[in-house]
Amino acid sequence: SLHDALPICLIHFYKRDKDDDVKALHARHETDTMDSQKIETAIKGMLGLNLGATGGGGAPGAYPRGKESKSAASDAPSKEKVAEKDVMPAKSVESSDQEALLLAEAKKESKVGKPEDYTAPEPVVAFLAAKYIRPLKKKSAKFQRAQWFCHLCEYHCDNLNKCFEHYNDTRHSRLTRIKEIDFTLMNIPKPSKLHCDSLNNLLNNNANHLGLTKEDIAERHLVAETVQNILMTSIKDCSVRLYGSSMTGFGLRSSNINLDLVLGADLQPHLVLIQSLSLLQTSPAFKNVQDDFTSKLPAIRFQTLQGIEVELSLNNIHAFQTSSILRDYINLDPRVKILGVNFRDWASITRLDKQALGTLSPHSFNILLVYALQQLKQPLLPCIHDFISKENDEEKYAIDKQKLSEWKTENTDSLAELWIQLFQFYSLTYNSAELVVSIRKATEMTNEEKDWKSKKLAIEDPYSTKRNLCRSIQHPSVFNYIADSFKTGYLYFGTIQTSHGPIITKILQSEDDEEDVEEGLGDWTLESWLAAKGTVLTKSQTLTAVRLVPKNMVTFSFSAEHLTDGTVPAVICAV
Repeated sequence: SLHDALPICLIHFYKRDKDDDVKALHARHETDTMDSQKIETAIKGMLGLNLGATGGGGAPGAYPRGKESKSAASDAPSKEKVAEKDVMPAKSVESSDQEALLLAEAKKESKVGKPEDYTAPEPVVAFLAAKYIRPLKKKSAKFQRAQWFCHLCEYHCDNLNKCFEHYNDTRHSRLTRIKEIDFTLMNIPKPSKLHCDSLNNLLNNNANHLGLTKEDIAERHLVAETVQNILMTSIKDCSVRLYGSSMTGFGLRSSNINLDLVLGADLQPHLVLIQSLSLLQTSPAFKNVQDDFTSKLPAIRFQTLQGIEVELSLNNIHAFQTSSILRDYINLDPRVKILGVNFRDWASITRLDKQALGTLSPHSFNILLVYALQQLKQPLLPCIHDFISKENDEEKYAIDKQKLSEWKTENTDSLAELWIQLFQFYSLTYNSAELVVSIRKATEMTNEEKDWKSKKLAIEDPYSTKRNLCRSIQHPSVFNYIADSFKTGYLYFGTIQTSHGPIITKILQSEDDEEDVEEGLGDWTLESWLAAKGTVLTKSQTLTAVRLVPKNMVTFSFSAEHLTDGTVPAVICAV
């Protein structure tokens, strides 16, 4: 409802000028008498709640729209819009004519005494069928007045006017977009060698530029050693160790350093934490030392003299064990680290790794990656828990390194192919409504086994197994945004990108292709093809488009413009 959505949306990151929006709303009040429903619609539109609206700045969780998309919630084009463009696209004109016919027939229907005495003409039936609304073959016992049924939303409509209102509804618009994008993603052509070569270069270069080197990790170990030496001057029975991305190698150079302070049994944690704060504040080795004792996990935060953020917490045993197993996964195959660094970068760009703001913790993406690589037809990674003694499984991570090193994958896919498969898996294959992302077993784990009621994405912490790492997500729109981000990523990385932009933005559900894909191929250039055909293509046309791309025009990048389409997740106030 509007009342539920307003507190969340008021703190969204939008580019719109709110003062102009308020002035516009006042002007509308002065020039037009609006009923309560119109006012609510206007406010929703200004706050980005109209998921059917075109353009950037849509509500978080709304599927990013391509430029070719037409809002299902908009009426026929206004005179001003027609004036801006000399010629309206044929399909838009046809759709407007069909909608005008529907509204005219709705008026006729309203004048008929009994609904059963009216029969909609075939063009109206076909128009609604394209929107997944069809005449009821058999009367519903529960909705006896209903004449139509939406097979997409499972919704009964009493008459043509209700059908018009329904397909303009926000939920129907969103589900329509999801169905269309799913069809597109399921029919993306197999990546060509040219496609893979360009994407391989991007992934390697990005990992080399952003990922932690051996020298970076050694420096971070030195930070842990320095902190331990400082604390041991007054606290004898303690030790400091790395955990998190600095230990696993999955981290970015911009990632902070996570330190775990391990205490002897006789020490009192709260007193040690206070004493540690005092010792670090007086040390010249670090700066900006501050306490964060009121957080869920009490910690001391500070910086190295080079400006790297450091967090020191107490007895973080489970996090250390999770880091240990992730480190062993990354050491099994060099491709894992490159994929992991790029996946972390993607999560940062899409703002999905901001746990404090209501999304996911950064190490959730390491688990998502490992799980996907375990589920491949030819697994790139084994299930390490199969190599762990059952007695040590829950209490302490201990493994026979020699036995693990003997495991070899038969997967020979390139980085680009694995990267595309990663997004394909979470866009189309993985059933988030029933399954749990768990790296503890090679077979699937269900929500029912975990006794979790979640019907959205669920990620199990391998060494804190009762904990769902998605518990930090406080609003359903964020789950929608996560799903949409994977689909946007799959569409971007799974189709070849050029200096002219994408060559495929949507694949049409067409029963027959009008053109022979081989005929006249030599007469086309990429530029002439895009000018004539655009980027909304049939399945056979996508094959022609891919073959027309020259080597010097292929380009991929990690940018918010391509990977988010201008939308960001909602910032949720957890207070």
